[in-house]
Formats: sequence, structure tokens, C-alpha cells
Amino acid sequence: MRAFIILRVTFAKDFKKQADVFKGLGYLILFLKKCRFIKEYAVLLAFKELFKKLSKIYEIDLTYKIDKWIEDFKNDIELLNHELILISEKIEEAVYSKHNITFLKETFIKDMLIDLEKVKAGDDRKFIDINIKRSEVEGKIGLAVAGIERYYQEFKKLFDEEF
Repeated sequence: MRAFIILRVTFAKDFKKQADVFKGLGYLILFLKKCRFIKEYAVLLAFKELFKKLSKIYEIDLTYKIDKWIEDFKNDIELLNHELILISEKIEEAVYSKHNITFLKETFIKDMLIDLEKVKAGDDRKFIDINIKRSEVEGKIGLAVAGIERYYQEFKKLFDEEF
């Protein structure tokens, strides 16, 4: 019985040491998931949908440029996810060697990574004032966030049922 109690106490101490060290990684991942670039990716997907509809009308592929940007973005996120996995492995290694851990807890880093398949096309107006002056955001995604719905409305007026 005494050995069982010692094992339980050792397990609890080991778990707390590991949880404290992994807390920083958890905060980093939460921060990344809340960052603006995910919302901007959603806007890019919304523009792709818009360009798909226009492509049907004009009978030419207008999505080729956006497809390239989306592919580049996915590659960047894949690289970021890979780096997060490496950081997690380094932390595990450091915790094990520094704290002389008996019970190494399993981390489910793959469940915490950024999954772009869950991002849906969107027009997130909470992020930007739609009355922004064009000169303030020229060439930036902010203008897109402020205007994607307007584009849809204008093309709907022009092409009616075709759109």
C-alpha cells in the first residue's frame, strides 16, 4: 500500500512539473489560433468563392492567382505546425532530462495544431471598420474584409441569376 501511495504522489508531482513547462507552448498555440492571419485566410477563401462565380460567367479561370496565395499560405502553416511539433518534442526531452521524470505524460500536439480545413470563407467585420479610407489600407487585406459583401452585392445586381 505504501508503494502505491508513493507512486501516486510521484505521478502527481511529475504531471505538475510537465504541465507547468508545457503551459507556455499552450499559450503560444492559443495565441496563434487567435491571430489575425487566420481571419485573413477566411477572407481570401471568400474571394476565391467570388472569383469562382465570376469564372463561370466569364468562362475563364479567374482563381489562378488566389489559388497560388492559398497554396503558399497552406505551406507556411504546414511549416509552422512542423515547428510547433519540434518545439513540443524539445520540451518533452528537456523536461525528462531536467526533472528526472518517472511518468512521462503523453502530449497530443497534433490536436492543437492549426487546421486550415476548419477555416471557412468569411467576411469578418469585427476586425475592421467598414468606413476605413481607401488610402489607409491600399493593397492590404483590410479593404477586402471591409468590402467582400459589397462585391457580392454588386455582382449580384449585374449578373442576377447567372451569379
